[in-house]
Amino acid sequence: MEEPIWVEEFRGAYLRTRRAYEEGAGTPSECISESDRRFLGEIGCSPQELFDLVEDDVTVGEPGLELALRITKIRWAYFQQVERGKAPERMRRISEFPPPGESLGNIPWLPRIIAKARSKLKGELPSELMYSCGGDRHFLREHGLAADAFLQAVWNAGDRDDAILEYVQRRGAV
Repeated sequence: MEEPIWVEEFRGAYLRTRRAYEEGAGTPSECISESDRRFLGEIGCSPQELFDLVEDDVTVGEPGLELALRITKIRWAYFQQVERGKAPERMRRISEFPPPGESLGNIPWLPRIIAKARSKLKGELPSELMYSCGGDRHFLREHGLAADAFLQAVWNAGDRDDAILEYVQRRGAV
């Protein structure tokens, strides 16, 4: 499959944001230039999302540039194919997400990561949440799943939580 034309620009924005963060900038507005903000908007990625990915990469060594890029490619495809390049009308509130301890099919965290993945696809994640945060990465590792593959599975499943549960049970080490 051919790479989207924006991939190299995303890599550059990621690396510039990382450099700024490593040099002491501590917020998206301090780390991400106006031109990079415009570019991110064009591909359906918020400055907060890029900042969160970079911050975790610098502080805990993951998810890393390549996984961040794979996640962003899925969001971009959804943004183009489903949303026709239009930004969401509203962001979800953190209170709308299942609590971390909630379970689906006796699998803790699954309802929360499903809701976060759907919101990531739609560009509706509130700034307080990140798809592929430490809790998500722990869940995904525990079940032998990759963040980008899970995001794609959530897209493929649509509103069918049962299909995602089946995916986790079939693919993961439950």
